[in-house]
Amino acid sequence: MEISIVIPVFNREKLIIRALDSVMAQTHKHLHIIVIDNNSTDGTLAAVEQYADSHRTDETRFTIASQPIPGAAAARHKGSELADTEWIMFFDSDDTMLPDLVERYVNAINSEDDQLMLVCTGATVQQPDGKLIEKPIFDRNPIENHIFHSFLATQRMIVRKSYLEQCGNWNHDAKIWNDWELGLRLLLPHPSTLVMGGKSSVVIHPQTESITGTDYSSRAESILATIDIAEAAVNLFFDENPERTFKPCRERILRLLDYKRMALAGLCEHEHKGAGKALRDKVLAKYAKSSSTRRFIFSLIFDHTATGLRGSYIWAHFL
Repeated sequence: MEISIVIPVFNREKLIIRALDSVMAQTHKHLHIIVIDNNSTDGTLAAVEQYADSHRTDETRFTIASQPIPGAAAARHKGSELADTEWIMFFDSDDTMLPDLVERYVNAINSEDDQLMLVCTGATVQQPDGKLIEKPIFDRNPIENHIFHSFLATQRMIVRKSYLEQCGNWNHDAKIWNDWELGLRLLLPHPSTLVMGGKSSVVIHPQTESITGTDYSSRAESILATIDIAEAAVNLFFDENPERTFKPCRERILRLLDYKRMALAGLCEHEHKGAGKALRDKVLAKYAKSSSTRRFIFSLIFDHTATGLRGSYIWAHFL
């Protein structure tokens, strides 16, 4: 089985070479490696082309292309269009995969029937100070847990190409958190999904200069825009499927998206006092006619995150 791996790149030549080395070290060698340059201004594109020329084999193909539309989502979308395999992985240029990742995916796919659409795995985050944090994955309440924890992050899933296209592929308008937004759309139809347990085979290396970054206040506007895109996708999905009963229902999912807005408000408040209050008040205004308990929970979420505490999602279970 050949697997496509799509990697968008933007500058940072050394990091993409490190990522490509981890791909070439895979024990499963039947790969189509698709690198999409997204307006690099340094020597990254030339370095990738040189790398591909020296590492092509009879089993491992390379496709190098450019996407002038800015943003990782646009680059990933173009990469998926160039993929000619049944299954596609997406990876980030600043992360690495352990040698058994693709083999584990292939074994998981081969163990299931043709109804399988998604396979996902855990991941390890290596902080700049070297600290390792295990990112769990969830096989219960996947929609809610993805909204809370974004477990269908770019590096942590493989998807059947036909299903990706059925769900609309990557959204160019989502400039940040685009894998979170896509993950929600992938999960809304309740596809057959396999969660790989055991050890993590993905290492995420957060970078302050990456598209995602490591703070919230500077990215709040873009994050809110992506949450708005996700809300529109949820409403469209339920409008197009009125005869089907889904859990969680539309109203529950929309409340959880407001949880994300309120948590973001608290994070901004924690970083800069006063920065999150306007967003907090905007969310609370939407629930002016709701129960006092619900308004209290939303306020509690804001206060929880504004103090710098983690785990505010525990309160969202009561929304």
